[in-house]
Amino acid sequence: MDVESRDWLVDLSYPIKEGYGELPGHPPTKITSIHTHAEHGRSNAYLSMSIHLATHVDAPYHFYANGRSIDKEPLNKFCGPAVLLDLRSKCRPNYGFTAADLEESMTITGLREIAGLRVLLHSGWAKNYGSREYYTINPYLTPAAATWLVQKGVNLVGLDFPPDCRGGLDPTVHQILLREDVCILENLVNIEQIPDTIFELICLPIKIAGAGGAPARALARSLKGDHDE
Repeated sequence: MDVESRDWLVDLSYPIKEGYGELPGHPPTKITSIHTHAEHGRSNAYLSMSIHLATHVDAPYHFYANGRSIDKEPLNKFCGPAVLLDLRSKCRPNYGFTAADLEESMTITGLREIAGLRVLLHSGWAKNYGSREYYTINPYLTPAAATWLVQKGVNLVGLDFPPDCRGGLDPTVHQILLREDVCILENLVNIEQIPDTIFELICLPIKIAGAGGAPARALARSLKGDHDE
C-alpha cells in the first residue's frame, strides 16, 4: 500500500482453508486433491464449503424465498464509493452497537448523508476470527442500528463482526437488512489498513445461481481522482 502517493489497495478478504473460520452448524471446509504435481504434473482440487464461510455476501434469498439471489443482484451494489464508520471505541464482547453509535461515527466522518454508499463498520473484532469467541461472545448490531442503516438508504453493509447477537441465533438483523435488499458483506479483515474515510469498495461475490449468498473477494482502494494529476 503506497499511502504517500494516495494510490493504495487493501485486501479485505480471509483465505479459504480447511479448519479455519469454521461456521457453527455448517459442514467443515474440505479441499481434496484431484491431481498433484508429483503424480500428474498439475494441481487440481475439489472444494466443499458453506457459501457463508469466510468473507462472503448475503443476498435477500438467504432469508426470503421471494428475495433476490446473489446472481441477480446488480454488480454496482458491490462496487463503488464506500464510507468507513469506526466503532472500535465502543466494541466489547456481547455489545450491541446502537443507532446512536452509528450516528456518532457518521458525524465524525463529516458526512451528513450516506444514501447510495456502501458502509463498512470497523469494530476491531476481526482479531478473534477463527476462534470460538468470534461467534459466541461477539459484538453485534441492534435491530435499531440495522433499521438506521436501512433508513439511511445504504447499498450494502460490510462488517468485521457477526451482525447478529450470539453468532446468529437470533437473525433479526439479517432479516431487517435483507428484507430491504441491503446486502451484507460479512467477515472482513484488514479494515484498519484503510487510510481514508471515503474510498472505493470492490467486492465480487461468486455468481452462484439461485443462492442466498456467495464467497467474495473484497478490496478497498483509493477513489479514482485521489491520485490523478
